[in-house]
Amino acid sequence: MHALKWVLALLALTACSAATESPAGAPGGLTEFPAVGATGWLNSPPLRLAELRGRVVVAVHTPESSAERDRDNVVRAVRQLGIDYPVLLDAQSQYWNAVGNRYWPAFWLLDRQGRLVATAIGELHAGEVRAARFEAALQAALAAGP
Repeated sequence: MHALKWVLALLALTACSAATESPAGAPGGLTEFPAVGATGWLNSPPLRLAELRGRVVVAVHTPESSAERDRDNVVRAVRQLGIDYPVLLDAQSQYWNAVGNRYWPAFWLLDRQGRLVATAIGELHAGEVRAARFEAALQAALAAGP
């Protein structure tokens, strides 16, 4: 599978920081991560949103295809891409459904206070205007500090 597809899958519902309350405008708002146990996380023990507030933190991988549900495939892709941040494996779409997401991939960028500052629906490709806008929003959120 093409590496870019894995990046997009792994970045679906990415947050710059975690909110403990629903950000304005987020469909369904953010909710606590599902209890998936240690095998449901890569690069981290199980996490809770409250522990992550104010930090650049996590990606949620909600698979689009059966191959993307296979944990070993995701582990290989994470290693290949050099991803070292926490990744929640949402193989049963629990988190996807809990936040009311309807699009794949969907990108939600929250600032360190948990406010929704940018969204993008659909694939983002380097060099495209939409990708550049989302990247600029991400860089601004990272630079803003606590």
